[in-house]
Amino acid sequence: MSIDLNQPENTMHTKTTQWVPVLTSDAGLTLTVLNWHEAGVQHGAYYLDSLLIKPGYSFLSQLSDFAAYAASPGACIINASRMQANKEGKILLVSPYDGRKLIMDYSQLIAILNHLKPQLAILPPGIVQAYPQFWDEWDKTIMPYLAPQDIAIKEPSCDFGVAIFTNQYDAQAESLLSTYQNKSCYVYGDLNQESIKKLYEKQVDFIESDKPAAEAINGVVYKNLQCIDLKDTAYTECYEVIDPSCACLVCRNHFTLAYLHHLFVQTPLLCQRYLVQHNTWSIKEMMK
Repeated sequence: MSIDLNQPENTMHTKTTQWVPVLTSDAGLTLTVLNWHEAGVQHGAYYLDSLLIKPGYSFLSQLSDFAAYAASPGACIINASRMQANKEGKILLVSPYDGRKLIMDYSQLIAILNHLKPQLAILPPGIVQAYPQFWDEWDKTIMPYLAPQDIAIKEPSCDFGVAIFTNQYDAQAESLLSTYQNKSCYVYGDLNQESIKKLYEKQVDFIESDKPAAEAINGVVYKNLQCIDLKDTAYTECYEVIDPSCACLVCRNHFTLAYLHHLFVQTPLLCQRYLVQHNTWSIKEMMK
């Protein structure tokens, strides 16, 4: 199975790098799918553990078309990497809303992923070792991304990608990317601008990070590779836009740093939406 996301080739790359924000995080939920699309995002990650809490297992198991429900303009990506089973083979999820518990095993995890049919699925590290029946039950129309430790056990005979978790671009990440340079790689973690830029330069297929959006809802915006903290009172009378070269909604409408500082204090939810859009646009521009 090959990955075709119908995206034009980047003239500086031999293959296209896709930026993937997390749509199910607290920061990601500040925007609608339409907002994300307006910010230049084509592909977003939905974390399965978050989806199983809300809208919930019962809803998902009865859903006939997850791609239509998600309404993502690009590839439908589900990240199940946080759903690692314990020594007893059980996956425990606890709702932060009412404390309800959901207990699953890897067979049920595979079944719900097969039912939802994402285009890409990021699987929990150790699943192949802990559950050898994985390949017998897996829907081969879904592109699985496996942790290096699972690939090392036995390389699958069908097509697969490599899921690399890291919070920074370091020597270990570089080594793994070199090892799997002929495979599609999905790098995810709490990655900052600098790490994202380096991964882009390494032509990684998919880069997922919630950090740009998370920093935005905390009042931190990007200008090139610098960070501006709008909570700082130094911006109360700064009548410049965040980045004159930026074409995002915020900069295009000439919202000044002083205005955004005031808005963040007085109407934080509205301001957070603006800032997430700006940081997202900034990352997208950096990857051109």
